[in-house]
Amino acid sequence: VHASARAFFNREPTVREPGDAVAKGAAIFAALRAPKSLLGPLQRTAIGSTTVADITPHYFGIALHEPTTTAARFNKVLIEKGLKTPHAVVKEFFVSPGENITGIHLTITQSTRSERNLAAVTVVYDGKVHIRPEATPADKIRVTFSYDQNGVMHCVLKELATGKESEVKLDSK
Repeated sequence: VHASARAFFNREPTVREPGDAVAKGAAIFAALRAPKSLLGPLQRTAIGSTTVADITPHYFGIALHEPTTTAARFNKVLIEKGLKTPHAVVKEFFVSPGENITGIHLTITQSTRSERNLAAVTVVYDGKVHIRPEATPADKIRVTFSYDQNGVMHCVLKELATGKESEVKLDSK
């Protein structure tokens, strides 16, 4: 934790009571989430104007084909690390040539750094998503990536020509 804090803030952290730091943080977080009517006056004063924001813990992306070939693929980050949740991103892509015989091949990735190289990321989903079998490379697919406050990644693929949708949910817990 000490090394992570140093790397994140780019300075040496000061922890006066390391054994109590986690317990105090949990108490502050619980007080912030509790209804104000359940807190005493000293507790309300102690938390003051403190706020806590849930953020995306990783970079999330999908594997795409390089524009010049269907053989080579690369990682396209769609949700950046550190964004407030809930967060959603909508992008449109074309069906790859020869792709949609049994479904669209969907590879969802996560990583701690924004990486283009597929070998440098973790694949968290790799499978087929079924849409209209006769979709062609001229057909657009709208991809909605969202990350909610419960740590669940949602990926919805919508075929624009028909409105048909398929969803993949990935629970990080």
